Amino acid sequence: MKADKITEKFKKTGKKMAAFGRTFRISFLLLFLAALTAAAAIFLSWRYLTNRYYLSRYAQGEYKVGTEERLVQTINRPEGYIAAYNVGNGYYKTGNYERAEAYFRYALTLDIPEGKECDVRVNLALSLIGQIDFEGLETNDDILYAIRILEEAREVLLEEGCATDENDGHDPEAQQLKNEIDKKIEELKEKLDQDQGDQDDQDDQDDQQDQQDQNQQDQQDQQDQQNQQQQNGSSAKEQKIKRRLESQEKDIQKERQQQQQQKEGEQAREEAREQASGESGGSDGGNGSAENGNGKIW
Repeated sequence: MKADKITEKFKKTGKKMAAFGRTFRISFLLLFLAALTAAAAIFLSWRYLTNRYYLSRYAQGEYKVGTEERLVQTINRPEGYIAAYNVGNGYYKTGNYERAEAYFRYALTLDIPEGKECDVRVNLALSLIGQIDFEGLETNDDILYAIRILEEAREVLLEEGCATDENDGHDPEAQQLKNEIDKKIEELKEKLDQDQGDQDDQDDQDDQQDQQDQNQQDQQDQQDQQNQQQQNGSSAKEQKIKRRLESQEKDIQKERQQQQQQKEGEQAREEAREQASGESGGSDGGNGSAENGNGKIW
């Protein structure tokens, strides 16, 4: 009997311990859930107050995105897109369109409530357009780049039906912006066609001018060739005349030499006759023959 009483006592003690264990686990779980709920409430309150502070400064024209940007790096639930969206707006207001584009694209990767996505897409499209320097579109390459960016912004608005080609998008602002983008694209394409036409006209004028210059050059070459031929012909004629004159001069000199030789020959003959005549006169009037004279004939 005593053993039965002890066994019964242990059973009652075990039941009490089991009940205590269940109560302890339930209490611990409730405390954990309460702490987790409190932490979540504190975080959400901090997030809410941070957003409200950022928006209040934003409304006053102060676009300091540092605190809000840190929110993006923390838990992104719930409505985590709001921080990225706000940071994108801040960068857009300061003219940093590339950073704004990055945050708007990031916001689109997060859970966005129905009806809010088009707001993000509109701002993303605007940040793309902001990167175009419409005043500096000087070359066809610049215009083509602008058209490509505008078409990219247009596709952003067409996604999810925010805007449509049929003009019945479910977001009026997105549809209006898409229509304005279409008009700008057409305007740039017309300018591109006009510039291309002007370039073609200029190329035609350049070709015509080149042809005229070539024709003038050909005419000049032809004239130079004719002048050279005439000059060569004149030179040949002059050379011929020169040779003729030289030949005549030689003939004259030869004739003069012959005349001089003939004159000298006549003079020599005349002198010989005179000498012969003188010797003949001396012999007739002398004093005797040669044998008897004082001179000697050699």
